[in-house]
Amino acid sequence: MRRCNLRRAIILAAGLAVASLSVTAAWAQAGSSADKKTLRVVPHADLSGLDPTVSSATITAGHSYMVYDTLFALDANMAPQPQMVESFTLSPDKLIYRFTLRDGLMFHDGQAVTADDCVASIKRWAVNDGTGQLMAKVLKEYRTVDQKAFEIVLNEPFGLMLQALAKPTANLLPIMPKRLADSDPAKPVSDPIGSGPFAFVKEEWVPGTKIVYKKFDRYVPRKEPPSAFAGGKIAKVDRVEWHIVRDPFTALNGVRSGEFDFWEQPPLDVAINAKSIKGLVVNKVNPLGDHGVFIINHLQPPFDKPQARQALLRMIKQTDYLKAIATDPEYYLPCKSFLACNTPYQTDAGSEVLGADDTATIKALFKEAGWDNSKPIVVLQPTDRPAYNADALIIADAMRKHGINVRLLAMDWAAVRARRNNKTDPMVNGWNLFATDVSALLASNPATNLFINAACDKAWIGWPCDEKIETLRADFVKAPDDAARKKIAEDLNRRAYEYGVYVPLGQYSIPVIHRDSLQGVLSVPNAYVYWNIEKR
Repeated sequence: MRRCNLRRAIILAAGLAVASLSVTAAWAQAGSSADKKTLRVVPHADLSGLDPTVSSATITAGHSYMVYDTLFALDANMAPQPQMVESFTLSPDKLIYRFTLRDGLMFHDGQAVTADDCVASIKRWAVNDGTGQLMAKVLKEYRTVDQKAFEIVLNEPFGLMLQALAKPTANLLPIMPKRLADSDPAKPVSDPIGSGPFAFVKEEWVPGTKIVYKKFDRYVPRKEPPSAFAGGKIAKVDRVEWHIVRDPFTALNGVRSGEFDFWEQPPLDVAINAKSIKGLVVNKVNPLGDHGVFIINHLQPPFDKPQARQALLRMIKQTDYLKAIATDPEYYLPCKSFLACNTPYQTDAGSEVLGADDTATIKALFKEAGWDNSKPIVVLQPTDRPAYNADALIIADAMRKHGINVRLLAMDWAAVRARRNNKTDPMVNGWNLFATDVSALLASNPATNLFINAACDKAWIGWPCDEKIETLRADFVKAPDDAARKKIAEDLNRRAYEYGVYVPLGQYSIPVIHRDSLQGVLSVPNAYVYWNIEKR
């Protein structure tokens, strides 16, 4: 099968890279005279967006953690902790949050961070973020108390306030100057001025090649030890360079030679083989892994009908996808929960349909959906993202097995990200399915799992539209205690399967590869942070 051939090809490629490594003289020189104050990174993707309130891309979130600071941040126990906030209070009726900023906060342009900046940033974020939209439904007003304090006043309690302000990705809440935050929230800011531990060096940015950050000497870190996204963000290098390297052989050779120090997302089989290379560390820095999914276009036939979505769910055998991505069970976990496994709201409720592989039923469901099979189902195939590429190949095989007409469209991930925004006919620059993932941490909560948002035109790409799901999501954030939230999570999971909001493919972790000369690499879910790292 194609997925087996794909896996063998990746393993062979990794073996050849290890066995026949050739280090150029330039790389050898770079390794022997490496600047201990410069950290050289091969990121998992090119930086195409600078504004995390507009872009949900993980690479944009990684950029944002370099440049911006946040009001709250999640620690290693996934609990929200104050970050830019010094202290906060909640009124007895749970309707008024007051936040006071800590001393020494300053933007990279030399201006002090004020309460007005924070309020403007929250307003901007709440327009595009699913959790922010839920908060906005119960919002009464924002109030600036003074230059260092502001209030969020609610009409109803919102139990996930601190978790919302501490969101780590998709979409995190960056604090930016008011003059930038007040701009159109539908248009990304092009001037990434933040108050984080590193500043973006825009004049050295070469799109598709290199991104540079420098230490912000006037950043005042918290005094607590670093813990995931929280605690003291101490920049221990003066400069961080992201080098865009698309060829895994080149990236592996570069890390081994010392040209690069850190590789964010190597193909998983390459990482497994790299465990035997002296001088390298294969590090599973993401404790929960990623929640793999197929996103369904709910606007275009056949998946505009629930019967077709039910048929699709029946075709999915998670282990087929997981084993194609990772040959070692240490790095994958079958999981039928829309709210990620190994998290508080994990549930299998309603999952009986997933993988209930029956050709007669599948064909009957497509027929009920009005699909005559004369047009192909269009699956986008990002050939430069190994996991997503494998997913596309496997679903195409599964559809053909059941006599379903399917067309794979091979392209790079940047082209997928552009095309997936289109609501047009799949055969005319549109689409029916594509694979992606999100941090299992974000998927663990109905308020932060952007894929389960079923708010029609306000939903994420795919545009699912289901009033029952939205009611359950709203009930979840208003629930008085965790027991009530767990019951709602079960009802939500059951409804997500009934409606077919998207397809869960299980969880997998892609480790990083870095040189053993690095100290202080933090374990952080679904992101890579470069404070606290130093080079021996």
